[in-house]
Amino acid sequence: MNSVFLTDSSDFLSQSLQVSEARKRSYLVGSVGPTSLLGTQELERQLPDRQIRIFVGTWNMNGQVPPRHLSEFLLPANIKYVPDLLVIGTQETFPEKTEWEVRLQDTLGPSHVLFHSASLGTLHLSIFIRRDLIWYCSIPEDDSFSTRPGAQFKTKGAVAVGFILFGTSFLFVNSHLTAHQENVKDRVKDLKKISAMLNLPKLLPLKKRHEIFDSYDVCFWCGDLNFRLEQTRAEIIRDIEDGVSLLETDQLNWLMGKGTIFRGFKEHQINFRPTYKYDPGTDNFDTSSKQRIPSYTDRIVFKHNSNSTVNTLHYDSVQGKLKIRSDWSRQGQA
Repeated sequence: MNSVFLTDSSDFLSQSLQVSEARKRSYLVGSVGPTSLLGTQELERQLPDRQIRIFVGTWNMNGQVPPRHLSEFLLPANIKYVPDLLVIGTQETFPEKTEWEVRLQDTLGPSHVLFHSASLGTLHLSIFIRRDLIWYCSIPEDDSFSTRPGAQFKTKGAVAVGFILFGTSFLFVNSHLTAHQENVKDRVKDLKKISAMLNLPKLLPLKKRHEIFDSYDVCFWCGDLNFRLEQTRAEIIRDIEDGVSLLETDQLNWLMGKGTIFRGFKEHQINFRPTYKYDPGTDNFDTSSKQRIPSYTDRIVFKHNSNSTVNTLHYDSVQGKLKIRSDWSRQGQA
C-alpha cells in the first residue's frame, strides 16, 4: 500500500493545476488524440504566433574559469524577451563542465531548464529550453566526430544535437576547426569530414538524406571555425579605426560565396569587431610577442528548408569576453 500526505492551502491551490484536468492529459510521445500534449490545441496555447525565439552562442573559453553570472552573454540588454531556446557551444571549455552548466542555469533562472548537453573532449554543447516547452520536444539525439582521431586529447572536431519541437526538426552543431591563417584547405577538409561522419538522425522519424543538413527543417552551425582575414595586422587595425569593412578578405565569407563550404547556409551581416585575438579580459588586440592577426574566427551560420523562415534579430559579440551571440526567430512549419 502506498501512503500519500496532502495539505490544503488556498494560495497554493490558486496557482495549481486541478487533478481532474491533469488526469485527462496524455504524455505519450506521438499521441495525437484530443488530450494530447503534442496536438494543435497545445501548440496554439504555447506558440500562438507559430514563432520561437532562439539564442545561439559560441565561445572559445581557452580553458578559463567563466564569470559566475553570464548576463552580458546570455541576456543582452537590447533583447526584449528571454529566448525560448538557448544553445551554447564552447570550445576549449572550462574543464568542470557541470559547473559551467550550473552557471548558465544560474543566469537563466527557473524559467528555463537544461534540455540536453553533449561533449567531445574540450568541445561542449548545451541546450536550455523554456520550462513549459520541454513537454513538446522529442528525445534529443547527439553525435560527435573528431577530426584528429588519433589524438588522445580531443580538441578539434564537432558535436551535434538534433530534436523535434512540435513538428519542426532542429539540428545544432558546435565545432572547432584547424587553426592558423595558412591552413585554409585543412579547415575545408574538416568541414567536409564532419558533414559526412555525423550520424544523425538516428531514431527520430525524419527522412535520412545524403546530406545531414537536408534531413532537418532548421540547422545552426556555430563554433571557433578559425577562418582568418587575408590582411596584415596593421592593415586590419587601420581599417577598423577608419570604419572600413574587413569582410572582403574574410576566408569564410569568400569560400561560402564560392559555394565551397556551407552550401545553402547563410550568415547575418557582421557589424562587430573581429573576435580574435585579444589580451585576456580586455578589448586590446593581442599584444604578446606573437602579435596575432585579428580575425572573425567565431561564427554562426544557419540553414532552413522551404517550410521554415529564420529571421535574425541580433548578431553581435561581447567585447572583452571572447564570445559571440546570436538571437533568432523561427517561424513556419509547426
